[in-house]
Amino acid sequence: VRRSAAPGSWHRIVVEAWRDVLEADHLEDHDDFFEEGGDSMKAIRAMVRIDPRLRVSDLYRHRTAAALAAHLTETYGEPPAPSS
Repeated sequence: VRRSAAPGSWHRIVVEAWRDVLEADHLEDHDDFFEEGGDSMKAIRAMVRIDPRLRVSDLYRHRTAAALAAHLTETYGEPPAPSS
C-alpha cells in the first residue's frame, strides 16, 4: 500500500531520491535499497540528494525508505523547507 507523505517530509525526500537513483518508479516503503539494485556508488548519489549530513553507513543500516526516514526524523528532526 503506497502512503502519501507530507511535502517536505523525510519519507518523500528518501523515496524520490531512491526512485531517481535506482530508476525504479515502483519502490515502496519497505523495499530494500540494495535488493532493488543499489550499490555503493548509487548509495553515495542517494545520500547527496537526501541530505549532506547523511553517511553511507546510514543507508547500509537503514535499508528501506521507511527505516531511513525514521532514522532521519529521529536524528535531525523535520527536513529543511524546500528552497524556491
